[in-house]
Amino acid sequence: AGLLDSCANQLQDELCLTSAEQTLMALVAASGAEELEEVSALLADPALIPAMTQIQSSPQAQFVDDACVRRYLRACEGGTKQAAAALATTIHWRLSEQPASKECSACMAEPLSHNLRVVGLDNAGRPVIYTCFSQGLHRFDPAKSMEHMTRTLEDACAIMAARAKRIHSSSANAAAPVETCVWFVDFYGYSFLKDSDPRTAILAARLLAHYPERLHRAVLLDAPSVFSATWSAFRQIINEKTASKVKFVRSSGGALEADMASWTSMPLQQWLLEEISENRREEYQHGNKRYWLPRSNGHDPRAEDSFVQCPEFELTLTSRLANVTSQKSQSSPSTAASGTASKTRSNSGSVLSCTLTVLASLSSAHLAFFRDGSDSSWSIALLVLTGLLLYLSVTSSSNSELCTASNLQPEPDTCIPETGQQLPAREPGKQPTRSRGNWFCMPCLGVLG
Repeated sequence: AGLLDSCANQLQDELCLTSAEQTLMALVAASGAEELEEVSALLADPALIPAMTQIQSSPQAQFVDDACVRRYLRACEGGTKQAAAALATTIHWRLSEQPASKECSACMAEPLSHNLRVVGLDNAGRPVIYTCFSQGLHRFDPAKSMEHMTRTLEDACAIMAARAKRIHSSSANAAAPVETCVWFVDFYGYSFLKDSDPRTAILAARLLAHYPERLHRAVLLDAPSVFSATWSAFRQIINEKTASKVKFVRSSGGALEADMASWTSMPLQQWLLEEISENRREEYQHGNKRYWLPRSNGHDPRAEDSFVQCPEFELTLTSRLANVTSQKSQSSPSTAASGTASKTRSNSGSVLSCTLTVLASLSSAHLAFFRDGSDSSWSIALLVLTGLLLYLSVTSSSNSELCTASNLQPEPDTCIPETGQQLPAREPGKQPTRSRGNWFCMPCLGVLG
């Protein structure tokens, strides 16, 4: 009690806010005896107090709640000084950038620019974020890619907050609100040359530092085999908690269905299988699929049906894109038609560069040799491994260059199990491209956690 009063008085004096003590009380009310000291110390840290002063008088005052403080403490493994500095940095960033109100400018101008979006909820109500490499046509600009990722993360956070408010207001016995998301990355259409910009990994690391402890599971579908092997090596030197969240699966042999059965409902599982199959068909390549528009029958590419019907769907970029394109087509149908006819596949950006960075930055992974500077063996091993992988990726890029020059798409020789749908047959003369993977982001996996 004395510690609580002391912290509250310090906040009251330095914030000069009448609500400071109430804010502190609300944040620590749900804390147990063991957590009370950590939470109180974080909130009273001098590095955090100026940021708290600013955000408490802004429309984003609700951002710093009990769950937020706990996430930063978990990400910093209980280090209050580090957590306070990280939270202060995020508060200043949010006040400056206003991420909750920014749209993806590239998608607003051309909805086919990116494909990352919320498509449903898992069994626990966590947002499921899906993307397919072949469906994002204009991802070459790293800054625009970060703009889109920010928008997607903000949509997911808004969905979790809205569902918690709606469900808990109607049921006193509702489960605790969820705080994490599921990422589902389909590697179909991946190209080493187009999806390996190291600038994106750097920008992603900076961005994702503002969203700690937001990853529940990451499903990587049909990733190149060498990429999977490299992950097996790297997982030995990163936090096991993070490593356990990453799942490599194949679209053949039933592995995909077995994995999805453990975390998603049957309707969402069927939606994902249909979406995966559809994204491999030739008629939906090169900008011929408009995922943000509803269809009169069959598969709805926007999202799983029950999610489309729930009020939280209106919080997604997909919903807003449908409204924007509808307004544009009504105001200038001729312009919209000409724009559709001129769409071509351009250099894609760096989704893979930030995929593994997402996995690390949304959780609390740290490389062991960064924690203990006395052990340099890991540093040497990492440098040697990274050099070898860079050599392998460069020497194996000729296939990707050939694929790019001839405007061909990588065509996995697999089918989607239990759907009865065979993937497009390979045309005579076409050779499949097997990319080695993106090695620029591999060192980031543990370092940026």
